[in-house]
Amino acid sequence: MKKVIITTKWIPVEEAMPPETEDVLVFYPNSKYGEIRIDCWFACDNGRFCLEDTYGKATHWMPLPKPPKGVQ
Repeated sequence: MKKVIITTKWIPVEEAMPPETEDVLVFYPNSKYGEIRIDCWFACDNGRFCLEDTYGKATHWMPLPKPPKGVQ
């Protein structure tokens, strides 16, 4: 079995935002353990993630991983 190295890191929303309407992983810390959801960011309404009304203010995001090779 090969060792996997993950190079993608969480990006604080204070440092940068993803491209508008691109799906990304988003961390919402307001629940007991935090919530990680696939969401997209919109520049309108002073900038917000779609699910902020449900999960509260997002603190971090990261790009989605590429899909597995050979899967159709």
